[in-house]
Amino acid sequence: MLCCFFSWLLPLAVVITIALDVLVVESFTSSSQLSGKKNSASPRIETDCFHLHERPTAVAAATPRREEIRYIAGRRALLLHPTTSSKQPVDHPPLIILGGMAQSIASWEFHLPHFAKDRSVLIYECLGQGPLPPDDIFPKVDLDTYYTDVSLERQGNDFWNVLDEAFENDGKVDVVGFSFGGRVAMAAAVSQPNRIRRLHLTGVAAERDEYANVILASWKEMLGANDVDIKGVKE
Repeated sequence: MLCCFFSWLLPLAVVITIALDVLVVESFTSSSQLSGKKNSASPRIETDCFHLHERPTAVAAATPRREEIRYIAGRRALLLHPTTSSKQPVDHPPLIILGGMAQSIASWEFHLPHFAKDRSVLIYECLGQGPLPPDDIFPKVDLDTYYTDVSLERQGNDFWNVLDEAFENDGKVDVVGFSFGGRVAMAAAVSQPNRIRRLHLTGVAAERDEYANVILASWKEMLGANDVDIKGVKE
């Protein structure tokens, strides 16, 4: 009796397996077709290092134009522009991104192409972020001189100096600031509020408590203990 049971169970399992395979193939084919139609209507933004195949012309034309990392008004910066085929909408002014204290351009690099689909995007390293500038930007840099003034007022002025050099007009911009970058963004907004359309801040504390002061003091102590190594970073 047990043999009879398995004699009809095995063919049934084979039939079910074949049916499931057909359903999976059909489902995959349909979703691929739908995905292909969707992608043809909405361009995809890809990063150069992930190109496995040659991109279609429509997709390639939608990729933002990226400039090389360069110094703008003394600050290390990266600027991206929308493609010439996609006209920048009036309601999409340039987007300025200011990262946190321990961040650099590299922290945001792979996010930028998405933001630059229909607007110019600028990210730069504030004073205290990124590597020390080369000699042609700041000759014979001395840390004590270079960091003489790191006030938020100075950072806010640097913000507008970078923008004035990066963009020809003095129109309004949208600004995103994270942590330390948020403080710089607020300092810039205070000095010229009429030039900022939208200000998006995240991770910005209302005030520094006693615990934060202890952490800050420990950072200063560590920096002082490794002064020789810090000065050798540029080399």
